[in-house]
Amino acid sequence: MRSVSVIIPTYNRSRLLSEAIESVIRQDVTDCELEIIVVDDGSTDNTADVVKSFGPRVRYIYQKNRGAGVARNYGIEVARGEWIAFLDSDDRWLPHKLSLQFRMLEAFREYRAVHTNFYTFSEQRIVIENGLGYWLECFNGKASMKWLDIYTQEYDARRVLSATGPKVHTPVTVYGGNLFAPLLKAPCAACWTLLVAREQLTPEVRFAESYPTWEDYWFFCRLSEACDLLFLDTPTAENRAHGGPRLTHARRYQTLECYLDICRKIYHPSKSPNRPPTETILRAERNARTTLFKEYLKEGYPSKARAMIHRGHVTEEFAVSPVFYLYRAASFLPFNVTQKLVAIKRATFGE
Repeated sequence: MRSVSVIIPTYNRSRLLSEAIESVIRQDVTDCELEIIVVDDGSTDNTADVVKSFGPRVRYIYQKNRGAGVARNYGIEVARGEWIAFLDSDDRWLPHKLSLQFRMLEAFREYRAVHTNFYTFSEQRIVIENGLGYWLECFNGKASMKWLDIYTQEYDARRVLSATGPKVHTPVTVYGGNLFAPLLKAPCAACWTLLVAREQLTPEVRFAESYPTWEDYWFFCRLSEACDLLFLDTPTAENRAHGGPRLTHARRYQTLECYLDICRKIYHPSKSPNRPPTETILRAERNARTTLFKEYLKEGYPSKARAMIHRGHVTEEFAVSPVFYLYRAASFLPFNVTQKLVAIKRATFGE
């Protein structure tokens, strides 16, 4: 019998947590032992009571508030399953999530990790049907990316599905390949859709523990250095849109700081055969630094922007543009004046 450990980190989400747990319990997978692990990241609400209401079906672990990365890593350490999956406590799995993924893994045995698309919902309405596609669109400035720009293989899923189990009514396209180079361009995987074999989670493959956001981006970069992934372009999870407390709250400049840290600590020193060329990494860093410089000024951190100029972290192309001089002047002005200058720049030059 297969065994899956499902790790659910949570923080002050007791009103939503039960839905996440129930979505795991309602999985239609057969011949599979489910271990549900809730890692409470220092909640001050009635999270413990909610978990205990499910009885022995759910393991409850409490830790002091240290962030989502630490909570997920703790869950990995105590998990007993041969397969590991993750679910955020405000999201839900669709009932066929695990059964569909196992059917694909059985058909494509060279893969030991599989992830899928998802949709975003609000109340009872789907607001974003193609969640990963939306991420790519946002990150690339609305530049279109096809899945075959990311993956090297496309498989015929219809034949596989008809031969391995009940018919799936939603069309499924299956892709496979390595994500290490594509991840440098954009986030193209969501951890709450992942199912991965335990042996792929070596000690280095963990979530970042000091990031305010994108701790899962670090995780996927580490995982992809040596592990290829199977991707099912169909939703198996529901991502909830809401304004409540989240495990990670971050501004765009913080996201960019994390991205540059990943370039420095993972991509540059990597010995992986999947590592992108050094020039590609450097170009990605340059673009991120230019955007970070602008974000520091927009968010009211002129000293950080000036420090980037001092360290030579502003690209030559940007440094000779008229826009740069506007931004540089703004780094010496009060924040309210900077905001007015940014508004003038947007009206004159666009974003």
